[in-house]
Amino acid sequence: MPKYVLGIDFGTLSGRAAVVARTARAISLERAVVLGESPSEPEADQLVEELCENLRALLRDLICGHLDAEVVWLADELLAEALPATSG
Repeated sequence: MPKYVLGIDFGTLSGRAAVVARTARAISLERAVVLGESPSEPEADQLVEELCENLRALLRDLICGHLDAEVVWLADELLAEALPATSG
């Protein structure tokens, strides 16, 4: 996986934390828009563009085969966290 996308060092914890924070903010803005509120933040358009660029980069890397093993592993981890524990 490329270490730098859009100037963010994904190899560092702070780089990943920054992306998580910006994505969470974008989700919050989306919820507000769905509820009929107008985003009051001047950076809302910039945040949307940033998220679009990140998604394009992710899709490009998926299509090129750069993320195959990592994506499968991540999907398995996310599913394991999301599924309730079953009693044995």
